Amino acid sequence: MIPLAVVAALGVRYLLSRFSGRQCLALLGLLLALGLIDLARPQLAVLVDDTPAVYASLAHEQGTLLVLPLNSGTLAGKSASLRAQMVHGRPIIGGYATRQPDYPLVRGAPLMSQLNRLDCDGDTIPPVDATMARSALAYYQIRQIVVHTERLSEGEERCVQIWLEGRLGWQPERIVGPVRLYTAPPFAAQPFVFLDRGWHDIEEVDGRRWRWMTEQGRMYLVNPADHPQSFALRLGLESFTSPRRVHIVLNGQSYGDIVVTPAGIRTYTLLLTLEPGQHHMQLEATTAQDPHAQRPISIAIEAVDVVSLR
Repeated sequence: MIPLAVVAALGVRYLLSRFSGRQCLALLGLLLALGLIDLARPQLAVLVDDTPAVYASLAHEQGTLLVLPLNSGTLAGKSASLRAQMVHGRPIIGGYATRQPDYPLVRGAPLMSQLNRLDCDGDTIPPVDATMARSALAYYQIRQIVVHTERLSEGEERCVQIWLEGRLGWQPERIVGPVRLYTAPPFAAQPFVFLDRGWHDIEEVDGRRWRWMTEQGRMYLVNPADHPQSFALRLGLESFTSPRRVHIVLNGQSYGDIVVTPAGIRTYTLLLTLEPGQHHMQLEATTAQDPHAQRPISIAIEAVDVVSLR
């Protein structure tokens, strides 16, 4: 700042040397006015920090926090979990970012995607049961779930209760005003799989449910153990109108091909050895135009599960 002040002073001196009398006084007045405008502080909006006191009590505990709702719409609502994080200092699921990263955890992971959408009417492939939900919480080290009921509609609040209290059998550990705190009991995580991008919405006819794949469909497989394990990945697949060769890519490396046939779901079993952690699998196939919905589709998936081979 000091070098800039010297340069500014030299500039003013140069300008004054070129004027005299009233012109010099007018120039000094203009420079003074510009200086006052630059120094004037703009009126700042005051944001009251309404972070509930319950977060301070969570500061010394371990694990990740899941704060619901994950998306509150307004900027203040989206940043509320980040402001709370400044109090408790623990990792959180979600949060606010101006440029949203690719985030399959809240998009497809068991329980996280259901609580992110706050929609308990629909189901998923594979269906999420209590074991899968508890396994996901344990693997991602989510120890507590904080629910802000004041940010939820009546239907959304009921959906959260259906999952946490109805299907998982939990009860709030603490209720402080509109805030409910649930603590996840210890659980030995089991392997699980979930679909990600590249699949159309679920369709259902006469009790059958499936999702059509586009040209590429992604899924994630999780080995929660601390050592490599062998698994059987079972896929219930059917091709659209004609047989299709499906190329399988596991963690960016080619795994092989299978030929998926039409006219009925068939189970295809892949034998895998996975290191500990989360693994990315991609299915790739040629598409054809769906005459009913005017969209490209390739194969349908009706079921998927992963079984440990002990």
